Amino acid sequence: MVNLSIGGFQLLHAAYAVEYFLNGLVQRKCNFHIVFFEKHEELCIPRGISASNSNKYTLARAAIIRHLSVHLRKSRPSIELHVFQSLNDPKFLRYLNVSGIYFVMCHDGANPVPASEDPSILVKSEAERNRIESRETSRKVAFRGMICWLINQGYNAALINGLEWADTKVMTMVVEGLRRSRLTLNVLRDTAPSRSSQDLLFPDDLESRLSRLEISNRSEGGRGGNNFTERILLTIFTLAQILREDSTFQELALAFLIHTVLIEEVPISKRRQNWTSMKGDSDVQVVKFLSAFAAASGRIMQDDSWRGALESRNMLCDIVDLVDGRLFCGVVHQMAEGYNESNLSPGIISKLGTLTQALYSSSGIRLRSDINGSTPDHTVTALENLDLQDKSRNISVLPFSSRVFDKHLASISISVNNSRLPEGQSARIFREVSHWHNAKRRLDAKIAPPVSDREKSRALRRNQFFMAEMQAYAASLTNAAGTLSIYSGKTSKSTD
Repeated sequence: MVNLSIGGFQLLHAAYAVEYFLNGLVQRKCNFHIVFFEKHEELCIPRGISASNSNKYTLARAAIIRHLSVHLRKSRPSIELHVFQSLNDPKFLRYLNVSGIYFVMCHDGANPVPASEDPSILVKSEAERNRIESRETSRKVAFRGMICWLINQGYNAALINGLEWADTKVMTMVVEGLRRSRLTLNVLRDTAPSRSSQDLLFPDDLESRLSRLEISNRSEGGRGGNNFTERILLTIFTLAQILREDSTFQELALAFLIHTVLIEEVPISKRRQNWTSMKGDSDVQVVKFLSAFAAASGRIMQDDSWRGALESRNMLCDIVDLVDGRLFCGVVHQMAEGYNESNLSPGIISKLGTLTQALYSSSGIRLRSDINGSTPDHTVTALENLDLQDKSRNISVLPFSSRVFDKHLASISISVNNSRLPEGQSARIFREVSHWHNAKRRLDAKIAPPVSDREKSRALRRNQFFMAEMQAYAASLTNAAGTLSIYSGKTSKSTD
């Protein structure tokens, strides 16, 4: 399970975990479809997650659905993705009739760690533990109610939480469906309220706002409207909604726009960094902002008018990289430090100006031009101090040259570190002059220590014993018959 509540909010991590699981099924030649239910979105929230962090999981769910719906049809056309309202949706019942599925793989709501043994639960108050236990019970009932409904319909149910990869097979427990009798089950209920027309965020002005945003962007000489990605559009509309509800988030909104520019400019391999913890009120504000952003962006993505507007526009779907919590907190930390160097790349400053202007054109909200006594351009330069790459993991290769291997290694080109060359006094060729088992025993016979006559005699006698055993063993292998002679110096001894 991916924990989105600690160590930053990295949406890309959750998407990778889902894709990794699906890729495991594809590699084992599994034939499957993917189905989501809107009324059961709350079931994706794990046990013990606070209300401020629960929005992150619903956002991750919405982003993954959007990501799969766009890219899955291109990479794996045989894998269908469907989104229904609930199990009782007539469209879902019709899908079951026409698809001819053999079994359904789902979760049963069980947690691998009991609540009585979970350290994160034991430290909470009794009232909080009771609330968590009640919510977990409801979650189990919802999951197992779906399994009972599927069994009652005659379908087999495979438990995804007990799945194991076994070479070319997928091993899991399967609960067989009922073939003869049908039970009456009343355990199913919706876990999320239905959305009415009054809940729509853009009842009539979404298209006009998008058109105004595209025209303003062209007039500013920035990127054309078709070059805006879904991630950038969702960021602009979400920040506009947040700032209309709470104007105290202006500094964090600017930091988030900077973080958005960095996601586009900085490769993923250079975004590795440690978690930057805020101090005091800053930490509380960051948590509130991320929770508000997750809630607002999740509502926008589930709005029907928003989905229709995206379908009518041909733009890149990069929604799974919407938020990188560690990078965002690093930007906030650097802005709080008040760095104001003016040596940042002009490209990043230009793109930040394009996004701030797009936010103003879409919502009429202009971010403050003075934050911590520095202009926005100078504030962005604080990112030069971000450790966007874990330098402790940098691997250097020492140079190597050989007349024999150089022609064979000529096609290989790698960067070497010449700063760690050995000194001249330590570059002497190593020579093994003693035996590996006995350091006092020299290998060079010319400088071997003198040996007494007694030691020579004992060594000769030991060698004669070894030779006698070898000859006897050789004779037994060849089934030789006759006399075995053992020679020892001047005399010889014969045995029949």
